[in-house]
Amino acid sequence: MSKPWTGYCPVDRGLVLTVLVNTDVQDPAEVQLPMWHMAVLLLAGLATGALAWWLTSGGPRSAPTRLSPALLLTEGEAAAWSRTMISRALLLTAGAVTLCGLFAVTFGPWQAGLLPLVLGLTCAPFAGVRVTVDRRGLTVASTVLPRPRLALSLGSIVSASSVQVNAMGDFGGWGYRIRPNRRGVVLRSGEALSVRTAGGREYVVTVDDSTTAAALLNGLVNRHAAGA
Repeated sequence: MSKPWTGYCPVDRGLVLTVLVNTDVQDPAEVQLPMWHMAVLLLAGLATGALAWWLTSGGPRSAPTRLSPALLLTEGEAAAWSRTMISRALLLTAGAVTLCGLFAVTFGPWQAGLLPLVLGLTCAPFAGVRVTVDRRGLTVASTVLPRPRLALSLGSIVSASSVQVNAMGDFGGWGYRIRPNRRGVVLRSGEALSVRTAGGREYVVTVDDSTTAAALLNGLVNRHAAGA
């Protein structure tokens, strides 16, 4: 005589999904874990692993800093630089997680899809950022939301330069990264703007044309220091 399905498996016993699906079950014989849930989790894991392998394989290695000379600015002269960066990889990942959440909410217990739905919708706005250098200093903000944002004033900046970074090798991943005395807004590997502050901390932002941004920022910092 076969035993009733109890939803227990050594591989997935730690999954919160098992608890959510059987929250209101009174009879142990009715405990279950629909196998399509397992298929969704397996496909999501495979897709994430494949994406991580594709993004990290053959990526650029860290290179020496490219020193950026200061752009000469006269008193009262206005100058600004701005560039938008969008990570297709993060955007696609956030979209895939959101779709998985919607699928689970629509065709299964809504509790199972709530977490991935919230995570996907939360991460999507930060797949694109606008980097701005102007008389206020350096500002990095989402292209969709005004907050949170990274803002460094001219008075707190010592120097700026252009560097090459490897997202996984240098920061261990993508997004807003925290390392000892180092912070990073990392959307990809490659060219980045590096800013050092008076407190000894380095801020790295992956963005194209970082040499121009660093030169302008150095010029603004020098003018600010001369007028202080």
